[in-house]
Amino acid sequence: MKSIASNILVCVGLLVVYLIVVEAVCSINCPNESIGSLEPFCYLNDDGGSRLCEIYVDTSELNGLTNRNWTKIKLVINVTDRINTIEIRSDLSDYQLEINAYRQFNNISTFQSGYNNHIVSLSVLTSLPNLVHFHMYYGNFYHFPAFSLFNKQLTYLKLNYFGIRSNVKFIRRSFVNELPNLEYLYLYFMNILVATENIFSGLTALTGLNTENLQLTNPIMTLSPLVRLKALSIGYSGLSEIDFLKQTPSLYQLTSIDFSMNNIQLFNSDVFSDYTQLERLDLHSNSITIINRTNVNKLSNLDFLNLGYNQISTVPEDSFRDMPQLIIVILYFNSITTISSKVFEHLSKIEAVYLSNNPFHCDCRLEWMSIVSQKYYIDFHNPSCNTPPEHKGKSVLLPSLYTNCTRELSYQCFSKSVKCPRGSYCQDTLHSYECVCEGKGVVFSRSLNSCIDYEKLIQTQV
Repeated sequence: MKSIASNILVCVGLLVVYLIVVEAVCSINCPNESIGSLEPFCYLNDDGGSRLCEIYVDTSELNGLTNRNWTKIKLVINVTDRINTIEIRSDLSDYQLEINAYRQFNNISTFQSGYNNHIVSLSVLTSLPNLVHFHMYYGNFYHFPAFSLFNKQLTYLKLNYFGIRSNVKFIRRSFVNELPNLEYLYLYFMNILVATENIFSGLTALTGLNTENLQLTNPIMTLSPLVRLKALSIGYSGLSEIDFLKQTPSLYQLTSIDFSMNNIQLFNSDVFSDYTQLERLDLHSNSITIINRTNVNKLSNLDFLNLGYNQISTVPEDSFRDMPQLIIVILYFNSITTISSKVFEHLSKIEAVYLSNNPFHCDCRLEWMSIVSQKYYIDFHNPSCNTPPEHKGKSVLLPSLYTNCTRELSYQCFSKSVKCPRGSYCQDTLHSYECVCEGKGVVFSRSLNSCIDYEKLIQTQV
């Protein structure tokens, strides 16, 4: 009993100390202000250094609100910069955001609002001169606003799951033009809209563009002004061909391309030949039937490739030969029945190959997956057998499926310790591996550990 009592006293003591510390921290670090009748609650920011304070305010205590269904506002207060972020959530009723509600918050730099069906009056931006980050989600406009008329300091603009309450079909240049500081633009509309050719002119600082349900009638003209763009995503736009990439030099510096959720079937063999800086390529959920080396050549810096949810049935052995940096390859939900280890053996950095939901025929040709997954911990995302009938539904990775198979290769190329020199790739043999040099008349010299001209090799041996 004494032990229990002493433990309780210790806990109570610690709680009292904690409350004293919290009170002291808030009294020192939180702004000496309140909004309405509530005081701010202080806590440590995610960065572990700065402190933030929150306050939930009854809207009846703010001016200019015309609908009492909008019940609470969450204000996140930076203690060194007074109020700089406002996040608004409400129920599913319409309301009007009025200017007077924000005039007392002229230091706000971040505005977020969503999870509602409200009609937005963006005249609110005129009362927020320091606003640089604007994010609204699940809402509606009556008409498209001209953001540049309200605030030219915006660096981040995101409209997520937005609709238009009028018969607007086209988005014109006045929507986002002349925003010289805008770095990131995300437009995800609930209804399909068509962009005019010059919609993005004037966005000279833009580095990230993400659009969904926005059709580009002339991608070359529309995207050419974006000379600093690094990440481009165009989804749900009905995009059927991507050959415009070859004809848009201003995009050659892209590091990320996402054309998922479209109707792409085929593309020319040299479409990516100038995109040597590309690190991520996402083409999932299209209608691609063929993938080979010529389609994706020269992507020497690519580390992520997503070809899931397509109609690919065959993956040639040299498909990824020009992508030595690949770490993740996604091929799930296709029509692949078998795949060779030679497709991946030269990829020294590979960590995951997602192959689930393909109709695999489980025979000795797939034994390599079982061996490699256990020995080198490559993640194949649990592929299963479709045929033969006796193996249907079983994991392709089960060793018991291959007890009667004769191993033909060592699969040592999947080991992280194997290093082939530049200009060559690893190829498994029965008991070991070898480095194979690319190029006519070029061979690998083990003594020099490099690729050299065959005639020079003969001369050195003589």
